[in-house]
Amino acid sequence: MSVVSANKSFKVTIAVSIIFLLALSTLILVQNTDSLATKDMAKLEVETIDIEAAETLTIAPSIHRNANSSGSSDIQNKLNQLVIEFVAELRAEFGEQIKSIALQVSLIELLNDLIVTYPERGKALFERIIRTAFPELADNILKAVATMGLYDMWLLDIMPELNKMGLIEQESILWSKRYELFSNEAAEIWTEQWTPEQEREASVQKTLSLLDTAYDTPLNERLYLLQSSFEESYGNTIEGYVFDAKSVMSQAFLHFDSVQQDLSAMPQEERQTKIAGIRRELGFPEDRIAILSERDLKRELDWKNGYAYMEKKAQAEQSFAGEALEAELDGLRERYFSYRAATIKKEEGREFFRYARPRVYGQN
Repeated sequence: MSVVSANKSFKVTIAVSIIFLLALSTLILVQNTDSLATKDMAKLEVETIDIEAAETLTIAPSIHRNANSSGSSDIQNKLNQLVIEFVAELRAEFGEQIKSIALQVSLIELLNDLIVTYPERGKALFERIIRTAFPELADNILKAVATMGLYDMWLLDIMPELNKMGLIEQESILWSKRYELFSNEAAEIWTEQWTPEQEREASVQKTLSLLDTAYDTPLNERLYLLQSSFEESYGNTIEGYVFDAKSVMSQAFLHFDSVQQDLSAMPQEERQTKIAGIRRELGFPEDRIAILSERDLKRELDWKNGYAYMEKKAQAEQSFAGEALEAELDGLRERYFSYRAATIKKEEGREFFRYARPRVYGQN
């Protein structure tokens, strides 16, 4: 297993992991196991990047990944501050221990988080952070992270075959690939001893993390891989009997970034049919699927209303100021939210904008 847990303090935890952790938390506490292993996301290929040239790239704000950046000095200042903060955290977290190959490969977490948040610039940011934090070891670290990325991509490709094998055969194939990529350093990376409970948790968590960014894998195949991994790890265990497997898998699957990308590209009716099919495949009864579909429809209408409000709000902020702006916004909230207007106003007073959150089809 990878030692990615070493960098938890600076890692941006994905929603998929949160769901799975919550579902298992009671069982884990009862059994006195350690925390779940954190995600090993795929889609890695560290390249040598001209940092000066990269400074001209567009940054996508984390709350709107696809929004265009103005490239203003304010954004550049925020970018520089981001680098400073990560450099300080990495040095404090790892220090001299960063010489360990096991810790070096764990930085794949940071790279993937940066790529998700800043799709156009994540790799350049990562290299800049590493070269600033650990200049003498930067080349070694970048190579280690790139190699771990290759391993993760290979693992995603071979996962369907692995799920059909016995444990001994699986281990043989995995270790063969690890030694091929890392030579004798593989033993240092994967030497942690795990309890059976930890092995199961880490195995499913690994699958969750890989499938989260499996954009080129067909949606139905992603669902099959998730089910197979879950069945392999929990099919005949007490955990598998205690918690609601189909609900856990449904929430995890619908939170995958790769799945949301597919769903967001579909017309609303086709999307709802696809979500109902996912729930059906996971074992939800038809009456429950109908209830959930009705809930999804209400949420769809609410989001459309919220988006319309946010558009009008942005226009008002360009045209009004001071008390006039407040009066205009009060009117818009009354118009779009009726009895919920006071609640929306309080939320915005706390800098929480519910319709600026990421939309998760089938979940919110």
